[in-house]
Amino acid sequence: MLKRIIALALMLFVTSCFLIACTTQGQQGIQGEKGERGESGAQGEKGERGENGAQGEKGERGENGAQGEKGDNGRGIVKTEIKDGCLWITYSDDLDNPVNIGKITAEEENENPYGFEFYLLPDGTYGVTAGEALYLDKIVIPEAYKGKAVTQILPSAFSGAYNLTEIVLPDTLKSIGNSAFFNCGNLKKINIPSGVEVISNQAFAYCSSLEEITLSDNLNFIGEKAFRDCSKLTSIVIGEKVSYIGEYAFFNCALNSVEFKKVDGWKAGEASISADSLKKAETAAKYLTDTYCNSEWTSN
Repeated sequence: MLKRIIALALMLFVTSCFLIACTTQGQQGIQGEKGERGESGAQGEKGERGENGAQGEKGERGENGAQGEKGDNGRGIVKTEIKDGCLWITYSDDLDNPVNIGKITAEEENENPYGFEFYLLPDGTYGVTAGEALYLDKIVIPEAYKGKAVTQILPSAFSGAYNLTEIVLPDTLKSIGNSAFFNCGNLKKINIPSGVEVISNQAFAYCSSLEEITLSDNLNFIGEKAFRDCSKLTSIVIGEKVSYIGEYAFFNCALNSVEFKKVDGWKAGEASISADSLKKAETAAKYLTDTYCNSEWTSN
């Protein structure tokens, strides 16, 4: 019995020692020495550089062209003057010796003293506009330019010529274009030559100072608003050849007397105007400026 107890005790002792050995960490071993680094391999040899190509030879420089000869000095005109009907010109390269160009006619000297602009028309005559004369107060338009008749005042030719107070139109004139004298606010009177057949739309509109106008005996067409707002125009004579008066031709005019040379056959729009009414100057004026002013007037 005793032996069995001793054997059991010994077995427990051995088992305890084994468990203690399993739970206790052993000491760290000593680190081994670092191994030596191996030697670097030898570098390969550098390759040889290729040879450069040979440079081409430089070409020869071309010769310069010969210099041109110096041009002559320009010759300018310093002065022009008329002496005894001859034109004399002084040149810049000979100031002391004016040159006589020859005689000129009075027509050539005075053909366009106002500085108008002329335009050749398809029928071979000329039309005219103000040009440099736009700001003048009194002008006379010639009957001819370069030997050909002046027959038309072109559209808007003197429109806005506010300084204009008096103008003389040529007897060769046939027509006055649209707005030709529009807003010539200081124009006081004008005589329409006997050859004029057409006064176009707004030709004298807003000529607020116009007091007197004499229409052509051969006039047959008065355009719309032709004399609109001629607020000082009090009387006018409508010639016997007039066959058309446009809408508002005399709107806002001060007309109190209108004489129709031909009183028969007039219509305002669709309304027939009796001859007896047109024989009365005051009634005719009221019809043109008020009652029928918004209608086209036609006569057969």
